[in-house]
Amino acid sequence: MTKYLYENMYEKAEKVRSEYFVNTYPVTFEKFEEIFDDLNYKLKFFDDCGKSCVIGNMLIVGNTKMEDNEYLKKNSTLSDETKKRREALAHEAGHLFCHSINQLESEDIPLSKEEAQADAFSLYFLMPDDLFEEFYDNSFLMYGGFNPYDASEAFGVTVDFTMKRKKYFEKSRRHERKRIGEDV
Repeated sequence: MTKYLYENMYEKAEKVRSEYFVNTYPVTFEKFEEIFDDLNYKLKFFDDCGKSCVIGNMLIVGNTKMEDNEYLKKNSTLSDETKKRREALAHEAGHLFCHSINQLESEDIPLSKEEAQADAFSLYFLMPDDLFEEFYDNSFLMYGGFNPYDASEAFGVTVDFTMKRKKYFEKSRRHERKRIGEDV
């Protein structure tokens, strides 16, 4: 079941990247605007809003502001707010492309599963398997292990986000076959 979720979201993210010619990383905000404009949604950021939501044709993206203690705790920079915005946009795109945007109408999929789908979509959308695999392998060659800080800079996402992506990658069949020496 879990592997199916990963593969299904990977395929959906791949389809959206292909349809909208997403081929540079980090994914630009202009590219997100193009995607949301095509879907007839206008973007508005409300950093003090706890959750993102859709009202009519307005996609309100919230909860992307970092608190002072987060900067200190994570040794972060101001650019991490930009990274959180990119992650939030990809997550909301996951909701739009993977299931009904109106959660009140979505009786067949539990809210927790919708969130897991949007999370998986955003991970695959912002860090495609082939690029992530190349980065992962090079990181091991250069550092003897995965370097989430370099991945964070390369893909324009937070360190926590890269660690989630690493976890997804290591659970994938492709990685497993490679690890045990089968042809990929």
